[in-house]
Amino acid sequence: MKPSVQKIINKLPKEKVALEKVELAKKPSVILKDIEKLDNQIRKEEQKIERAFLQYKKVYNEWSAFTQSVEGDFIDLANDFGQIVRELNRLGIDPKTVGELVKADPLLGRLRTLVLNISNLYSEPK
Repeated sequence: MKPSVQKIINKLPKEKVALEKVELAKKPSVILKDIEKLDNQIRKEEQKIERAFLQYKKVYNEWSAFTQSVEGDFIDLANDFGQIVRELNRLGIDPKTVGELVKADPLLGRLRTLVLNISNLYSEPK
């Protein structure tokens, strides 16, 4: 061994120094590009769900106003129906002899069920 090489070896620490070559699976610029791409995809989907949520909120508010209106209309109709039946009974007329009342009675019952449950069909957006 040449004396100059021996001098260099003697100056190295006594432990073995292992030089390793580090190879990256991907370059940092590629990783950054992939991260930015994923971030953009997530933002795009967030915007979609946000728009859908705002649309749902708007439609829900319209639905809520509609259900309140329907409830009021139903109460008025049920009161009118009951008043007619009471008046007919007071006059000694069987309400079952009035065809329109016979048809209206099951519809009123169906509406009663719908109206009682209508406001619970969809959940309020938070």
